[in-house]
Amino acid sequence: MQVYVGRNGEKFGPYSIDQVNEFIKQGKYSFEDLGWHEGMEEWKPLRTIAGVIDENEIPISGSSSPNKTSPTEQVPSHLVWGILATLCCCLPLGIVSIVHASKVEGLLAAGDIEKAKENSKKAAMWAWISFGISIIGGIIWGILGAFGAFAEGFEGAY
Repeated sequence: MQVYVGRNGEKFGPYSIDQVNEFIKQGKYSFEDLGWHEGMEEWKPLRTIAGVIDENEIPISGSSSPNKTSPTEQVPSHLVWGILATLCCCLPLGIVSIVHASKVEGLLAAGDIEKAKENSKKAAMWAWISFGISIIGGIIWGILGAFGAFAEGFEGAY
């Protein structure tokens, strides 16, 4: 069976089913591109044509298209915490948090879930360290302010 592929108003082919499957694996065509072969009344998505491989059977390695498998895990980037830490707390450590958080989405898109998790943890850690330093700094500032007010009270007593 020879299959024609339609995309953006253009017709390509004819191709054998094996060729269509290979082009899908390479990312040249997707399951949503239209296909037609002799005996069909109308163009339909390639995923509905007999002999076209199932979406879940596409090997991940060697694919030039992004990993389209549904992610089984959600990895938070903690970008919001990094931005808040930068704006409200400790600028240098907040920036470190933002850098790690910004890597998470790219690593997930590349399929490297372990490195994405690692960067997510680092982003959260640096944001919390920044918050902690800010709180400790605020406490020290308050104590010094209280001592200053207390000492000022003694100066007026003489």
